Amino acid sequence: IALVTIIAAVVGYLQGQASIRSDRALREAQTFAIEALSQKAAGEIEIGYAWTDLWRSWSELDSQAVIAADFDDAAAAERYDTVRDRLIGLSPLLAPPYFDPDQDDEPDVAAYEADLYVVNSTYLTERFLATFEMSEAWGDKADTYVAHLTILAVTLFLYGLSVTLLGQVRWLFVVLGSLFALVTVVWVIVVYTRPISIPSEPAIRAYAEGVGRLHQESPEAAIVSFDQALTLAPAYADAYFERGNAYFDLEQLDQAAANYEMAVNAGRGDISTIMELGRVYYFQGRLADALRLVQTELTLGPDHVVSYLDLGLVNLAAGQGEAAQGAFEQAMTLAGQQVAAARAA
Repeated sequence: IALVTIIAAVVGYLQGQASIRSDRALREAQTFAIEALSQKAAGEIEIGYAWTDLWRSWSELDSQAVIAADFDDAAAAERYDTVRDRLIGLSPLLAPPYFDPDQDDEPDVAAYEADLYVVNSTYLTERFLATFEMSEAWGDKADTYVAHLTILAVTLFLYGLSVTLLGQVRWLFVVLGSLFALVTVVWVIVVYTRPISIPSEPAIRAYAEGVGRLHQESPEAAIVSFDQALTLAPAYADAYFERGNAYFDLEQLDQAAANYEMAVNAGRGDISTIMELGRVYYFQGRLADALRLVQTELTLGPDHVVSYLDLGLVNLAAGQGEAAQGAFEQAMTLAGQQVAAARAA
């Protein structure tokens, strides 16, 4: 009884620590989520201002300056140039490295977006997902420790009954309680030693840089960053997925399929990953595999219009005209229903 009581005290301590770590990780995850949302929102507002307002005004003033110069109105051209040049200081989008009026027709918006908020918001979002996953993992451990404490309480109850009994019945309760205690101790050790693995901060940073480069339509540079992330975190499912997107952009279908498959094996079985893998199979001519994955899509999202379009395309390529027609009709029906629901709302 004393030994089981000590074990229960240790388990109680582990449960408390796991609960504290779960709560701390959850608070950190909420902080990362708020920061990611705020950076993305602020970045999109800045992009809208710089592109829609400043760039449009700069372009119009530049055109007016050219027209004035064509009409030999040097004073007007100088005034337009002066006002135009003042706009440059209002946003980095209108200055190098994003825009050089002597060489570029328009600013490199994708590069500015990547530097302004895409990389940082992606980094913060991934930190949110990682810390939230850690919170859930520690929460699962804490809940399991509660189950251990319950079993140990039953063990103490059986031991307590045994001291009130005589003969073989007493030993029956002692043996049963000891068996419960032994199994619980082994279970506690398994739970305690079970690792909680999430991508490291450098791996997440490399992944975010890769997403930024992919956003700038530089898949080769993005692959270098994703390779770095996967070297630091070999089970990083999101990095496999995005590296698959980069290879797809380069039309390297075999590498794209391999990376999507590794993303699925690493635990990313969401509908977007299944869809991209199925499309690669479709382009490779692996119609049976593509059909299997489209059916998985429909299991994950029965009302997903694009999945029915994919189903129609695969069946059409396989020569199944009636099945393709049925899938396309179902897609149109769902699209009409969703549009009607959106309008009603």
